Amino acid sequence: MPIYYLDKKAQPNGEYHVHEEGCTHMPLPSDRTYLGHFNSVQAALEKASRLHHRCRACLHCCETCHID
Repeated sequence: MPIYYLDKKAQPNGEYHVHEEGCTHMPLPSDRTYLGHFNSVQAALEKASRLHHRCRACLHCCETCHID
């Protein structure tokens, strides 16, 4: 089961990105929040949305499940 993290810093458009462990665009440990193990990025996004209103999947590590 993949491990997901939430970027603590918003993108210029105000969105916070959810990354799967191993992502090449993963923020530094001090700039991310551990979300946990999830069966899907959608489940990780649900948890992330409790922390920040505007969350989306990282285009680089969650390309097949990227939500527009």
